[in-house]
Amino acid sequence: MIQTIPDSLLLRLLDVRPSTARVGEVQPEQLLNAVGIAFGASPDALVKGIALLAENNSGNFAIDAPFDVAVYELLDGFAASDPDLVLRVFRETNLRLLPWVIGHAKEAAMVLGANLDRFAVLLVALDGPEPTPERIIRQLAYSDGETAAGLMLAILDVGRGDVMTGPLNTIVYDAYWSGLGAGPTSRLDSAGALLIALRDIVGENRTAGFIGEVSLITCPVLIAAISRLSTGHGTSRHWNYSQARHLERKTVASSNHLSQSSEWLHHLARDIPSIFPHAGQIRTLYRAPHSMFTVITFAGAILRPKPNTPVSLAGQPFSGALY
Repeated sequence: MIQTIPDSLLLRLLDVRPSTARVGEVQPEQLLNAVGIAFGASPDALVKGIALLAENNSGNFAIDAPFDVAVYELLDGFAASDPDLVLRVFRETNLRLLPWVIGHAKEAAMVLGANLDRFAVLLVALDGPEPTPERIIRQLAYSDGETAAGLMLAILDVGRGDVMTGPLNTIVYDAYWSGLGAGPTSRLDSAGALLIALRDIVGENRTAGFIGEVSLITCPVLIAAISRLSTGHGTSRHWNYSQARHLERKTVASSNHLSQSSEWLHHLARDIPSIFPHAGQIRTLYRAPHSMFTVITFAGAILRPKPNTPVSLAGQPFSGALY
């Protein structure tokens, strides 16, 4: 039976026929043990074994997935005790990074948060169709806005501001569509958490400097997300997603509820300055007779530098306009 073959033969199969070494009868634990991947292994042996397994992949994600997952789960055990080792694995092997960030978000944030500067160097050096640095940042932002914000700033420090702007644009864009019901509402929280984390880490002035001018065209739910997530500055109305969506549905259905919408926007307009002291004006747009959208321009020190004034990102001229 193939389960009883010695490790030496299994290693030979891994070298000449990687897919055969991963057939259904071979369990992930058996193959990992054969290449020296175990929780009690030395760091060098662990890195060597993972490198061997990743280098000799089958070329089929579906075949490789159970074995990769077993490696990710083993690495999760080191996330708190030895985050440097986990980062070393991704730096010195071809183990796929993106599936780990997606499927093991808590552990990924723990490891990357402890190694922001070194991971920033690793991230900007990625070369290939997957994963791109932008996609890693974007995925991290969906699970941990504070860690993503710190990583963005670390990337700025290594002179790659261009890697930062794409994810910011995409995250805000995703939040816009989520607010319209075309995406998971969790992305609204993610956008709010990321903007607030950037502001809290570096302050409003620097945030304005490296983001430049941003117009967030979105439904009122995004304002509620930013308001609710801002520590110590919740809105007096404490609107949540279900209330906001219910109000929007009623607004579309009947003009009798426009006054309620106006009242809500009035309270938000009053509360936003307490969250972002230099927030710009809030105004209502009508795409259809009673469908409501809100344009928020965070002016002044939060997201709007002086018009037409290029900002330097680690020595690189950058205008920073995101739409």
